[in-house]
Amino acid sequence: MLSRFHSGGIRGAEEKAVGSFALAVSVVGLLGLFIVLAVGFASPEVIHNAAHDVRHGMNFMCH
Repeated sequence: MLSRFHSGGIRGAEEKAVGSFALAVSVVGLLGLFIVLAVGFASPEVIHNAAHDVRHGMNFMCH
């Protein structure tokens, strides 16, 4: 009767947590890389100025 409710135990939960964490870190890393490459080194002035204004709005000194 108890085996019906058993779904892998602690080890299965740990593997799922590690997999979820790895996925989250990968997504955040790719998003950060996209922001740096697409906005930080963008040639169009509009995108660069928008990023510059955001840095100032968040109280980060950039120059």
